[in-house]
Order: sequence, then structure tokens, then C-alpha cells
Amino acid sequence: MFNKIAETTRSKTNREKVEIMRSLRHKYTLTKLLKSVELSKSSYFYALNATKNRDIELENKICPIHQAHPNPNPITALLTREGMIDNEKRVLRILRKLQLLVTSFHHKSRKYSSYPGCVGKVAK
Repeated sequence: MFNKIAETTRSKTNREKVEIMRSLRHKYTLTKLLKSVELSKSSYFYALNATKNRDIELENKICPIHQAHPNPNPITALLTREGMIDNEKRVLRILRKLQLLVTSFHHKSRKYSSYPGCVGKVAK
């Protein structure tokens, strides 16, 4: 049985191998499946958890908060108080993805100039 699995999974990606292993997980132990598929345990769990999108719940939470507070700082503060997040970069990434982040005010309207103008006495 394991020889057939090994032959069929040689040219497959890790995600495809994990899907095959999921279907056989109730029959065989994890170590035997990993050995037959020639996949490391860390790669198995990485591919297993990579399919889940952890941001869906947060996206649904951010949209109504953004209506009341368009600035990302209060959104981050409210979500931190609720225990939903611990990183403001995650909120910014989701706001960019949903196209809710305002980017028009990031650049200065004019360059910095140290020229003081007409100050002091003019030399003759």
C-alpha cells in the first residue's frame, strides 16, 4: 500500500501530498504516512495550516469599525482591546487589501527649504 502512495506522490507538490495524507490519516499513523510520501513533519504542518485564512474574521470586524473611525490607529486600538490582534501591521495590510486605507496624505505638498527669506540687515 505504501509503495503505491510513494509512487503516486513523487511528482506532486507538498499541498497535494498533504491532501492525500488527509484522506488516509484515519487509517494510518502520521509517521508512516510521512515516511511513505517522503515529506518532513514540519512541511506537513506548514502546508496543513497554510490553507486556512486567518484574516477573514478580522476583515469582517474591520469594515464596520472603519465606518466610524477611518484612521487605522483607533481601529488597531479597538481590536487590541478586544484581544483580536497584537500587531498593527496586520490591520494596515488588511485595510490595503480592502482598499480602505487613504494614501493621498502621505506625501508632503512641498519640499523642505532652509532659505530664511529677508531676515536681518542687507550688506552694502
